[in-house]
Order: sequence, then C-alpha cells, then structure tokens
Amino acid sequence: MEELREHKYFLPKEKIQNNDHNWFIENGAPLINAFRLTSSIAKFPDLRMYRQLLAYELSTATHPDYFWNEYDGDSPKPTEEDRKTMVSYLKFVTSFTGVLHSKEIEQIENGNFYEFMKFFKKLESPKPLTSRDELKQKILMWREEEYKIIAFQGSFDPPTETHLINATEALLLAQEQKLKFKIIFILDNDELIQRKAKPEDERPRVGVEKRREILESFWQVAGTCVSNVKSADDWWGYVMEYQELGVDHVLITRKQNQKLDDILEIEKRNIVIRGAKKKVLWLEEIPNGLTSTMLMERYKESLE
Repeated sequence: MEELREHKYFLPKEKIQNNDHNWFIENGAPLINAFRLTSSIAKFPDLRMYRQLLAYELSTATHPDYFWNEYDGDSPKPTEEDRKTMVSYLKFVTSFTGVLHSKEIEQIENGNFYEFMKFFKKLESPKPLTSRDELKQKILMWREEEYKIIAFQGSFDPPTETHLINATEALLLAQEQKLKFKIIFILDNDELIQRKAKPEDERPRVGVEKRREILESFWQVAGTCVSNVKSADDWWGYVMEYQELGVDHVLITRKQNQKLDDILEIEKRNIVIRGAKKKVLWLEEIPNGLTSTMLMERYKESLE
C-alpha cells in the first residue's frame, strides 16, 4: 500500500483509569485485546479484520452518540471519562502497531462516523499482487529516487501485529534520521516452511499468496515477493537473492532472552548479509509480542 508516509505514535494520556470496577477496565480494554484472537477470516487470524474492528471501535468511541447507543446498557455503565480513555487507548494501540497510519486515525477521529467503512472495502477487492519482475522494476525506480531498500524476510505464517510493529519502528527510525526507506517483505515459500516445520505441524498455515495479499494491504509494506530459497541452509541462495533484488539493508529482530541456538542463528544470518555486502538493521524484539506460532496456539484455544 505505502502511499502514506510520515507516521507518529499517539501516546495514551498520562492517567489511564486504574479503578478495577470501571467500564473501560472491565469491558473496553478486554474487548480490544480479544480482537487479536477473534479477527479471523477463512479459519485463520487475519490482520485485515483486526484493522477493521479497531477502526470501527475507534469511530464508535470518537462519536459520542454512537458510543452511548452501543454501550449505554453495559454493566458497569460507561462514563464520559471511560469513553475518552477508550479513544486514547485505541489511538495508542492502532498507531503503535501500525495497524492504522496516524493520518488514518485522524481521519476517523475528525470525519463522519462512516469513515471507517473504507477499511472494509479494501478487503472485498484486494489489488492484484505484483510479480517479482515488477517489484524489481519498482526497486530500480525507488533507488533512482534515492530510497534505501529494507528487506524484511520470514515466514509470516500468518502475518501478525508484531511484524507490523517491527516494520513501523524501522520506518520511524528512518524518519528520525531523515532517511528515505522502503520496506519489502520477502516471504518464505511454502516448500521452505514445510521443511523447517516440526513433523507434527501442518505448515504452511496460510498459503504464500494469501500471506502476500494480507501484508500488501498495509501502509508499511512497499511490496512483497516470494523467496526463491528452498532450504534454510542455502546461505548462498540468500546472498544471491539480496543482490538480485537490490536491497540495501536486511531487518533482523533480536530476542530479549536469547538461547544459544538463537544466538547462533542470528550470527549466521549476520554473516550471510555481510557476505552479500548489505547492512543489517537491528531491532529489539517487542516485549510480549505475539509470534505467528503463539497467535495460532491462542487462536485455537479460543475456539475450544
């Protein structure tokens, strides 16, 4: 998508209510958190539905008449302070995850109630996916415009809000340093995912074209393509791919509590990226961030 550029975080107001018996704590916040698991299409969690639900709730909270019509019958009964807290919390969640761009948040907040409906239309008629050759042509054009190309590589099976948070943080770092970045997502092909999976796991959970379709609907994603690498040990394949696509940086997230295997894996990736004469963009793992596996486990639990 990526038409929207300058993004900002909306920090929650200093005082979030801490009275355990108010509407926001008992009803509002749990509702928003439940969306992570209930946002599903075709039997798997779908970030686009997550965005739609958050956009709807933000529109409801920022338009008082609709808010009272929706929640006035709840127990405990919401107050005006609850409504304002809901608005503040939703603006923080949607901007921090990057599920909504800050300009989209402002549009919903300042426009009419039905502004959120545009996010539902995007799901009904997704744009055709760009071919690998078409993406390479775009990358050549972006490089002529002095953009640096960041590759974010992984399974994204399925894409989660943590993936969006990482991409959003990378773009904000670029903004702060006055750099021009485009982020492309390189997705592991279905064959590679199957080879990396444990015998008892059914992988991929989501086909690669559907994964691309989901990611390309978000503003952080300049483009996607499917990796040609068929084995996780084919380091030369990764080198050739980075060079073929013309990327400048490869984004790597470091876990907070790394085990020896994690450290060795990151060092291998670092060596490969350096071997391709590319730079590593290091980001720290998001605290309490949901991986694809964790999301699917919790999603299955929620259905039981």
